[in-house]
Amino acid sequence: MMIRQSNNPRLSSSSRHHPLSSEADDSSDRLGGVRQAVSEIANTGLKDTVQAGDVIIAKVDLPGQQIYANKGYQIVSIYDQVVDKETGQVEKYLVDQIEDMTAIKSGSYTRYLQLQVNSEQTAIVTPQEIGLVTLKDELTLSLWLAVPGCFWIVVAWNFAHYYNERYGGNFMDAMFRT
Repeated sequence: MMIRQSNNPRLSSSSRHHPLSSEADDSSDRLGGVRQAVSEIANTGLKDTVQAGDVIIAKVDLPGQQIYANKGYQIVSIYDQVVDKETGQVEKYLVDQIEDMTAIKSGSYTRYLQLQVNSEQTAIVTPQEIGLVTLKDELTLSLWLAVPGCFWIVVAWNFAHYYNERYGGNFMDAMFRT
């Protein structure tokens, strides 16, 4: 098997960190794992590109590979793979971003993602198999659901405040006319 690697420093094994790694297991800092996970998500942020090290959300269950819907996974590497017709060998080409289409356009390559499933195991899948959704898309969808909810909370609070100002009583009196 031939592997050709890009010069992306984020793909080196020494620069990868995972929220469930042994670095986060320090017993003196109980929130170390939480801080590491929040740090990984903050680094992913609201980018338009998906690279190795980013967190993505799976939308399809693959129990055989321990991938479950609506759960975030860190991308370890992104690569294109093809079987060379002349030699019969499998060739892998590491790519920097999932949106990089240069290798796929030049041949019959298949794009694969290596995802960190848990602290010791990775899974190799295609973006189509897991229904890939970026963290940015997931947060945008959540905001569209949260904004109307916040609107109705403000309306209810204003109603209760108006009732309390006018008739006295407390929040329960205003909401349930007790």
